[in-house]
Amino acid sequence: MAPRKEKSEKASSDKGFVQAAAAKILKEMHERGEIEGRASGKQLVYHAVQDAKDAASPEELAAMNEEVETIREQISGSKTEHKTLMTALNALQSTLTTDDLQKAVGEAEFAREELQARIAPLRSGSVNAVSVEEKEKVEMARKTCQRDANVRKRIFRDFWDLLCDNLPESVNKDDVWERFDLGNDDA
Repeated sequence: MAPRKEKSEKASSDKGFVQAAAAKILKEMHERGEIEGRASGKQLVYHAVQDAKDAASPEELAAMNEEVETIREQISGSKTEHKTLMTALNALQSTLTTDDLQKAVGEAEFAREELQARIAPLRSGSVNAVSVEEKEKVEMARKTCQRDANVRKRIFRDFWDLLCDNLPESVNKDDVWERFDLGNDDA
């Protein structure tokens, strides 16, 4: 079996093949008169056939230049108009449609009706207002309960610390915490 060519060798040989085919095609087109070729050192340089009779007169060139300028002005105007129209389109797209506005109004009216239903008993006077004395009583009871909860928490922390201090070294206090199912609060 013949040794395989590496990819780089194959690519370079394919490239040589393509170049040879291209040179042959260019030579045939030159012989048929479709393109012109001139010697430049050891190489042939090919270019398109150019007839002097196809060349434009100075008047025709001036007319073409005027036409080019007219087209450039039209392009400039079209770009300005395009920019203006795009700005208008973006403004229209950023605003809500009639359907969206009607939906938002419907939602707002529904929310308003819910709120009115909630405050109707207050407006009718059927609900008794809480007196200042009752508010103070409730606030005092809340403060007492909070103070009791804080005292209990401090007692528990002291107890937990005492318990952990007296645990053997081999026992992990987190394991004890989980075993007694003391919750997520830290000690």
